[in-house]
Amino acid sequence: MKKVYLLNSPIIPIEEDMSCSVHVFKLKNVEEIKNILYTLIELRKYELISAIGHESTAKILSKLLDKEVNVNRIAVTVEEDDYIFAFTLEFRLPVGKELTEEELEAIIKEKKFSFTIMHIYDCIPYPYRIS
Repeated sequence: MKKVYLLNSPIIPIEEDMSCSVHVFKLKNVEEIKNILYTLIELRKYELISAIGHESTAKILSKLLDKEVNVNRIAVTVEEDDYIFAFTLEFRLPVGKELTEEELEAIIKEKKFSFTIMHIYDCIPYPYRIS
């Protein structure tokens, strides 16, 4: 089954020894993001998988996206035709800072976030290793 991963970091975790193309775009419009998720999950039958590691972020994303987002500290490896929706802040946090739900709500209200959306496609085995 094809998957949509929710992350809180814009990384592209592909399998070792694979080469993939990635279509990347950023959105701030929450309604547009929800529409894309609806199309992928409800119409195209992708599986939504949370890889969100902090409870406050999971709670805020649940409210923002009208979807249940659980805390799920997992390692992710994407495959061809998977999507990544990475919730990203428009500023860097101090080292070790974990945001509260209230702080995240203020960030959402001030629109100091975006979603980096990545579609993985055209995956092929990588022909050689760089040593």
